[in-house]
Amino acid sequence: MSKLYGILSGVYKNIHSAIIREYCSNAWDSHTEAGKQNEPIIVELNYKDDIGTLVIKDVGLGMSPETMETIYFNYLSSTKEDSNLLIGAFGMGSKSSLAYHHTFFITTIYDGIKYEYMFSKQADGVPAGELLKQSPTTDCNGTTITIPVKTYQDYVAFSVAIDSQLLYFPNVYVLRNGIPLLDYKIYENELFYYNTHRRIDEDLHIALGSASYTIDYNELGMAPVRLPFAIKFQIGELTPTPSREDIIYTS
Repeated sequence: MSKLYGILSGVYKNIHSAIIREYCSNAWDSHTEAGKQNEPIIVELNYKDDIGTLVIKDVGLGMSPETMETIYFNYLSSTKEDSNLLIGAFGMGSKSSLAYHHTFFITTIYDGIKYEYMFSKQADGVPAGELLKQSPTTDCNGTTITIPVKTYQDYVAFSVAIDSQLLYFPNVYVLRNGIPLLDYKIYENELFYYNTHRRIDEDLHIALGSASYTIDYNELGMAPVRLPFAIKFQIGELTPTPSREDIIYTS
């Protein structure tokens, strides 16, 4: 497991973008499973006096202690492998922040109980989860991920990642140091997305479900198409790499 973790923790080319994409994808999947697609995912990025946090909150299914133990805290375990409606499948995304920071925190509410966990790297190099506290609550089910932000440079990198990774996620409410992201609109038809927040000089790209991907025009042997739109693909129509940072190209 230590060797496996060492390999997987270095798989991301851009860890800030990976964290935003993975945890927001997990939140969207949980809303989908709970039938709450119209409920907003909350993303809060804060940095003040050399202390920063990234918080991603959903009001989806929440996770039972059994799910935390058998799925969340295990690599390559996923509840989504057989579904084309859900973004995740490799069981890696929930651990992606450990490639950035040695510890992060999970608060999940499941059937009237709030569970507070810490997930961290151990001395032997293997990550492990620990239940810190549980208490009854009247709040609805859902999960909140809290990741420490180490530096101001990381705050800026996470801010850029939010802009690039959440272009086509519906119902995401973003706060940076308590200030809401400026209003934008997402237009779509059967084939394309367009986000008014995107710069107009961007190349044609891909939206696989809600996740945005650049197109490797060299791999396709063609010049870039200078249009600021995303071609729509349903989950399952294309295969991402295990890190979900790129699309696997086939004939």
